[in-house]
Amino acid sequence: MNDDTTAQRAARLGNQLGASIAAAAPDAFAVLVVSTRSGEGRTTLCEMAVRAPLERPLRLVCLSELQSLSPDEMDADEVLLIDGPAANEGIGLAAVPREWISACDASVIVASRRGSRVDELDELATLLEAMGAPCVGVVMNERDCAAPADGLGRLVARVRRLFSRQTRAQNAATQANEVGS
Repeated sequence: MNDDTTAQRAARLGNQLGASIAAAAPDAFAVLVVSTRSGEGRTTLCEMAVRAPLERPLRLVCLSELQSLSPDEMDADEVLLIDGPAANEGIGLAAVPREWISACDASVIVASRRGSRVDELDELATLLEAMGAPCVGVVMNERDCAAPADGLGRLVARVRRLFSRQTRAQNAATQANEVGS
């Protein structure tokens, strides 16, 4: 029987990702972590990887932070783990500033076992190689992770249903009071 909680599995995967990056790119300054689409667990794995006990610590840098940072300002004792974009959505890799792409020594692709196609992964790895951030590995996530927009959409739908029920209950109470009067 497997007693692992989701948090324990995520922590173990994060440790494995951190150790794999350290082994595959031991002298790396920055590693770009991307996925083919949202909801493949990229951000969760990045957050867990920075907690891994490694010789050179990993520092998570979110895509939104890159605009205000320069690679020259970063501590060379750390390995920057850049939580990059979903490559097949929106503007994809174009969202990563050029100076940061050239600063990346390696990249990792996070894929969903059920949602990612091998041809997409090959194409993305080829593109990353051409950009100067060769792919040192692919992390296959067996769990489905809802994209943030999907989760927000479900939350909005729940709130609407709740308000709809409350409105119906209030209308029923009002009608009952009118009939009773």
